Amino acid sequence: QLNTIRQAAIQKIRTGYSAHVMIPEIISLYENHTKIKIMEKNVMSLDTNINVTTPSDSKSHLTVLFVHFGEDWIRGSEVCLINLVTNIKKIGIKPLVWCNSEVLYQELKRRNIAVKKNHFTVLLGWERPRFNILNFGRLIRTAGKIIQQQKVDVIHTNSGAPNQWMLIEARKTSTPILTQLHAPYL
Repeated sequence: QLNTIRQAAIQKIRTGYSAHVMIPEIISLYENHTKIKIMEKNVMSLDTNINVTTPSDSKSHLTVLFVHFGEDWIRGSEVCLINLVTNIKKIGIKPLVWCNSEVLYQELKRRNIAVKKNHFTVLLGWERPRFNILNFGRLIRTAGKIIQQQKVDVIHTNSGAPNQWMLIEARKTSTPILTQLHAPYL
């Protein structure tokens, strides 16, 4: 009976949440918010050849800034992020990760993914100091520099927390932003 439950869970993940299912959906979101055509709409699996095409008036690739705020480990959301950036790099999307975890930073460097690490804080968050205005301002300025210097087309936050500072710069620079939540929020 336990084996049946395990197999059903594995099948549910494969058909509803695997990289082959989720990455085309995420890429579609990127395409909807930029002028850059990334792949043909009929591509449903990363196992097939994905045609990377761009309009003649657009740049040759899409740059996506991933902002991940998490603990110093590789678990659920970190695994999702690693799978996503590794796979989209294969189809011509340029990923750049900005994180606060040394373990994630080292793993992405090992995989030749562009990555930057800083100390992240959340205003009125769960860790002390709960009201660190200086770091909040530094995060906003750093976000603006990354967006400008790397010519970021889309911001992808990998939880709700980085939106505190990323939404400010996304609006200021007119950069589309998408948030991927990995758990229900209150």
